[in-house]
Amino acid sequence: MNNLSVARAVYALLLILGYFNWMRIYSKLPQRIAVHFGYDGTRNGWAPKDGLLWTILVVVVILSVTTMGIPRLVAAVSGDRMNLPHRAYWLASERRKQTMGFIEAQGIWFGCAVLLLLYTAFQLAMNANLSPDKHFDSHTMWTALGVFFFVVVVWMIHFVRHFYRVPEKYNTDSQDTLHN
Repeated sequence: MNNLSVARAVYALLLILGYFNWMRIYSKLPQRIAVHFGYDGTRNGWAPKDGLLWTILVVVVILSVTTMGIPRLVAAVSGDRMNLPHRAYWLASERRKQTMGFIEAQGIWFGCAVLLLLYTAFQLAMNANLSPDKHFDSHTMWTALGVFFFVVVVWMIHFVRHFYRVPEKYNTDSQDTLHN
């Protein structure tokens, strides 16, 4: 199983787990739930739980379409329009499919990170609605944001470094243009 297949499987698993988690929680929620919280975790915005259900559904669908769609749009773009280190090497006909697969997989991994952050925020909000004190755990949310930003930085470094690595025999000084 290659990285693209693993990324797709993990993303699908996250969608399925998110769905089952929502179904588990939904019936326990009151009709009017807190959906916004102040910096100190106090509730300051409410909505009907059905409205939240549709909002979450729309956000997840948009995220999924974006996660799966943008890499395919990138693959359809002419190579000379891509800003990619050593693009002549990476987009040569013998490597283009592999390069586009890498870009698609990385996009899906990024989507997984965003989905996990959304699920964390959602879960914390639902926990606040179901707890006796109705308090949002801001500390955990800030920790999740910190972890997310760390993951994004590591992901970006990995993504960029991948395209800066080319075999020694490849002459990087003369490969500024793409020859198709």
